[in-house]
Amino acid sequence: MNSAVKWISTLSDAATLPQALEDVVSSAEQSLQGRRPDLCLVFISNHFLSSYETVVPFLRERLGPRVILGCSGGGVVGRGQEIEHRPALSITLAKLPDVTITPFRVADSSLPGLDASPREWYHLMGVPSHEQPSFIVLADPYSIRIENLLMGMDYAYPKSVKVGGLASGATQPGENALYLNSVCYRSGAVGVALSGNVALDVLVATDRPAHACDQMRPEYPHGARWSISAADPA
Repeated sequence: MNSAVKWISTLSDAATLPQALEDVVSSAEQSLQGRRPDLCLVFISNHFLSSYETVVPFLRERLGPRVILGCSGGGVVGRGQEIEHRPALSITLAKLPDVTITPFRVADSSLPGLDASPREWYHLMGVPSHEQPSFIVLADPYSIRIENLLMGMDYAYPKSVKVGGLASGATQPGENALYLNSVCYRSGAVGVALSGNVALDVLVATDRPAHACDQMRPEYPHGARWSISAADPA
């Protein structure tokens, strides 16, 4: 695991968030065997709305991922399953050698104008286009001009793949969760730029959450290519 890409996925449908957190983390710890993941993707159902802020501290203490990214949703996917209309929590952990992970957060007020130069977008995202980054972006539909965000990213990074989706489960502004590292945001967009020995493929599936449709494909030198369409169940 130290020198190879590895993905671990785990899912819980426990009725309480403390139990769901314990379920997914305990399963993940068995697969990690004491190693620290580079990336943790977390998706949580809106049944746990009142306790969204408790998720990240628990994950950081027990698993110590270098970067955390995630959001709330009306449906949650993990271990090849989708749970809707009832409590659910999933985490997907990745060990990504030779990959630089650059986290970013975008507020609507910080969006560059439509006539802004690419350099303004490079500053906002924290990564230049020559690194050929791929992006995972999660956004709150109530609080950011998503079309402007994506048009700007396409303009500044025309060769980059962008995948992700919208946080959901809220009935009014401020009820969705966006996780980035130690913070649970309630507005804007969050994401990561992945640079180096990794690429993203986009798969589209009807009536599935965006985060259920993404396939990640690490690429290696000398013509070797791995296609990863599923993570090891923890």
